[in-house]
Amino acid sequence: MVRSEAAQDVDEDIDLRRALNHLSYDDRLALVLRYYIDLPYEEVSAILGVSEQAARSRIQRAVRRLRPHVAGPKELI
Repeated sequence: MVRSEAAQDVDEDIDLRRALNHLSYDDRLALVLRYYIDLPYEEVSAILGVSEQAARSRIQRAVRRLRPHVAGPKELI
């Protein structure tokens, strides 16, 4: 039986949400601001109260921390 693409998308979304729960609040906040809300780094840095470079670094570190908890191709994250 072939699973529909929509069902796979739902499963991947659930997996990602579970993986996000393994991160700290600060890591989740940085990722949500950048990738879910799609804010530019400048706005993310203003919300986090850090420099733009610091915001970029936090997001990169959060992505690295997220990777081990996500099932699936690593190139997606």
